[in-house]
Amino acid sequence: MRCYPFGISIGDINGDAKPDLVIPAVNLGVSQNNSSAGTISFAPVVYLFIFPQANEAGIADITGDGKADLACPLVGNQAISLIRNKNNEPTVRSFTPTTVAAGNTVTITGVNFTGTAAVSFGGTPAASFTVVDATTITAVVGTGISGDVSVTNQYGTGKKAGFIFAGPPVITSFTPTTATSATTITITGTNFTGATAVSFGGLPASGFTVESPTTISAVVGEAASGNVSVTTPYGTGSLAGLVILPKVVSFSPASAATGETITITATNITGVNAVSFGGTPAVSFTVVNASTITAIVAADHPEIYW
Repeated sequence: MRCYPFGISIGDINGDAKPDLVIPAVNLGVSQNNSSAGTISFAPVVYLFIFPQANEAGIADITGDGKADLACPLVGNQAISLIRNKNNEPTVRSFTPTTVAAGNTVTITGVNFTGTAAVSFGGTPAASFTVVDATTITAVVGTGISGDVSVTNQYGTGKKAGFIFAGPPVITSFTPTTATSATTITITGTNFTGATAVSFGGLPASGFTVESPTTISAVVGEAASGNVSVTTPYGTGSLAGLVILPKVVSFSPASAATGETITITATNITGVNAVSFGGTPAVSFTVVNASTITAIVAADHPEIYW
């Protein structure tokens, strides 16, 4: 083999009990030992695209997983490259389709699928799976969430991002649970990818950002107490418990004597049970409509406010 080596290290890289060759050169290479009794034979060099420009590479089980890893000095960079041995670990190269509903089948392609013990979608186990051969798995999606497609065998786990679970969004919590206009609420749940709308009490948020398949941050606009809702192309998920506090926009007149009436313009006044001026309860008040209250001033009100 012609590879212009600076040196050679010997160790069992692939776990077959035969010493393989690690060849530091302009490009770090590994040659598998295919020898048999009385015959010396090595496979063509596989290059790892590490450029050590050094005379040696170290072979040792650095991670403690029973497989020989590599350490190679990078002289020009005054650094060391550590290469974890992923021999026999599954590698997921692609899967199709990428957007899937519960009960649908996904075909996963890659390498080292023999002996697969688990398949998951977004961290949720597949409902079932079949190892067709060392490079192909078919798996049925259960109640998955968007995220990685993962394949696990006794040697490790291979993952590939980009899976989208085509199920309705589910809201598990939100915080804070009490808010006013312009408050930012963090919504937690599943299947938020592709969200098209967020609402508070049936009224649209003034803006929202899908941070991840499980998190949305949304700003309260003109809202009402009630449900927090998230809508995607696959449905709407809601969770009750949001309380929107009233907000005074204006009042008139700005000063008043005992017994006079003040007209208050406000938002979120449904269910209002008290009005006060300077801390002194109003003699009485009336909710005229969704944005207006009239209230009669009592005595001893150093300031007027609601």
